[in-house]
Amino acid sequence: MREDENTFVSGNSFSRQLTDRECEVLKLVVMGKSNTEIAEELSIIFQTAKYHVGSILKKKYLYFLLLLSH
Repeated sequence: MREDENTFVSGNSFSRQLTDRECEVLKLVVMGKSNTEIAEELSIIFQTAKYHVGSILKKKYLYFLLLLSH
């Protein structure tokens, strides 16, 4: 993982709102992995990988709404 990708995943207030597993998934998303590849890498089923990605996207949306409101 490139340094800027790692900083995005672990070094901002958005990432502090994520679970440990969501951070793992986000790192793989930033690397360009598909849900299938994420599932294989983390030894989880496809639906679970898809759920985690969806959860990250929802939290990201809420995070940016919060930023815009200040």
